[in-house]
Amino acid sequence: ILRDGTYVTVTTYSITIDGAESADITNTKKTGSDTVHDTLTIYKTDQNGTPLEGVTFTLSKGNQEIRSYSGSSFTIDTADEALKTLLPASPDSVTLTLKETKVPGGYKVSNQVWTIDISASDEEALTEGVFVTTTTYKITIDKQDNDEITITNTYSASGEGLISVTKTLEGRPWQDGDTFTFTLKAKDNAPLPAKEGRKITITNNTDGKTASFGPITFTKAGTYVYTVRETKGNLQGITYDEKTYKVTFVVTDDGNGNIVASPKSSLTQAVEITNIYNASGTLKLRSSKHIVNNDDDQSEKHTIPFDLWYKKEFTGSQTDPSLEPFISEDVTIQDNGTTVFDYPIEYTLEDPAD
Repeated sequence: ILRDGTYVTVTTYSITIDGAESADITNTKKTGSDTVHDTLTIYKTDQNGTPLEGVTFTLSKGNQEIRSYSGSSFTIDTADEALKTLLPASPDSVTLTLKETKVPGGYKVSNQVWTIDISASDEEALTEGVFVTTTTYKITIDKQDNDEITITNTYSASGEGLISVTKTLEGRPWQDGDTFTFTLKAKDNAPLPAKEGRKITITNNTDGKTASFGPITFTKAGTYVYTVRETKGNLQGITYDEKTYKVTFVVTDDGNGNIVASPKSSLTQAVEITNIYNASGTLKLRSSKHIVNNDDDQSEKHTIPFDLWYKKEFTGSQTDPSLEPFISEDVTIQDNGTTVFDYPIEYTLEDPAD
């Protein structure tokens, strides 16, 4: 090529790629994913720290039950298939509830509801030429980030004992106004019924003439002793029972929260008390004897025998051989004197009416 009077040799180079003067090159980003799961372990114990079997918990989302857990320990795991469809995407979270639904006998189901939050977060990192996104799940309980917690249940047992009193009245029928009162007392700090249940009254209108003291609540195994006494009243002719009646309960704990009677005892005890009606009174027999003496000596005294006879069913005369002497004594009377003497006779319903 002549350039400014000089011949110049020009060499031209060309570049092609795969036979073409141009090409579009696309780079592909290599990616991957990973998941990090979380767990929360819950231990169940009694008040002494002993693992407690027979406990059931339920995990729910709203009103939907997700799954239940049983045993003295269990683990909530985000890798659990039952939770798979509930796991949130980053950066969201899901809220579940955990509730105790069953406990062994003698333990009370807790009313507490625990809040379980599961959150998700993503993090990307280049590992050996691959961009890996790691999703990490986190479990918290009541907003606390714990790997494990212990929930305690307290054991308690109870049972009720009952003491009844049956009143029998002998000697006459029951009448309106008949009232008998009985009091219950405990020995050695044995539990008692409520205050209003420590005294009972039986009247003519009481069904079966039987009444019960208030229920006695036992919370521990042991031997419990009580006394029952009748309160002396003022019904005429009634002999009140002054004895003290002893009532004993021997109870055991069956391990399922129940206080039960031992084989030779009973949680229901009965006391039978009898009153006797017996009317009494006094009959006064009055007799007089007058001696007349015409002699001048008026000081002479005479002794006169005097007898009172009785027979339960009197049908004969005074000389009836079946008569028995009731009162027999000698009475001394001065001449021209009169002596009056009385004989009080006490009688009861057992004596003859004639």
